[in-house]
Amino acid sequence: MTLEERLIVRRTESRRKASAERITALDNLTKFLRENVIPKIIQPGASLPGFALSNANGKVVKSDDLIAKGPLGVQFFRGHW
Repeated sequence: MTLEERLIVRRTESRRKASAERITALDNLTKFLRENVIPKIIQPGASLPGFALSNANGKVVKSDDLIAKGPLGVQFFRGHW
């Protein structure tokens, strides 16, 4: 079974078990994301706007300062471990 097929099965099972209120809320959220968030996502190959983020030690690092030194690669970590 392909990933897409497994996702369809999972979505169908989830909707069958969920209340009408929950389904409506999730449908509204999906619509909002498709209309308001997804169009604003930066696509692969596009330039990022300048930004400043805290590094692992809590020090604020600016992308412009890093780019001045050469090419910049950015990696995001999801939470603390």
